[in-house]
Amino acid sequence: MEQQERAERTRRALIRGAADVFDRIGYERATLSRISAAAGATKGALYFHFSTKADLAQAVRDEARTASTAAVDALARRPVLALQTVVDLTHHLSRALRTDPLTRADVRLSRDAEFPERSRPDCYEEWGAAVRSLLQRAKADGSLLPDADEDSVAALALSLVAGAELFSRDGVGDGDDGGAGRGADAEWIARVWALVLPRLVPQDRLPLLRPAGIEVGSEGE
Repeated sequence: MEQQERAERTRRALIRGAADVFDRIGYERATLSRISAAAGATKGALYFHFSTKADLAQAVRDEARTASTAAVDALARRPVLALQTVVDLTHHLSRALRTDPLTRADVRLSRDAEFPERSRPDCYEEWGAAVRSLLQRAKADGSLLPDADEDSVAALALSLVAGAELFSRDGVGDGDDGGAGRGADAEWIARVWALVLPRLVPQDRLPLLRPAGIEVGSEGE
């Protein structure tokens, strides 16, 4: 049992180390030596868990999607209006693109022409599907006006996330905490939502929505 646990810890370390390397320098330049060094593991350990660099990159993407799906599900289960969940999702993804190497590596690998396994949907496609599902719920719970264009609202939400990604890669979104907390991207996302929500939400629902987002576990505050 201890040996299995040690092997699993090594596997997780390799995935996290690979994510960091893929995010920083891309698929082609990410050598197995760089990845094993970043993970604090030997190349022998790497080959024990992954036959090729492509297998390791795919494991990074799988791990990122698992985490992303779990986060979306956790947000969607809360007792808040569905449009608030859309707002919160943009903040969550913005933070993930600033602080989480797995999410950042998934985005980069999905666009990397050198990565041979790019057939699965881009992560933005999966996030878009989640947003559109939430917008349908928002019309049902009355937090989104019946005549609101769901495609346009979804495009806005994904544009905010894409802008946060661009800022994070340029270093613009980093705060004084080194990127671990609330960055400048969260501030401008909140300002955009504050600007557009009055055009999307019935007046009686507007006071219930927070453009700055509600984190998981703080719904009752």
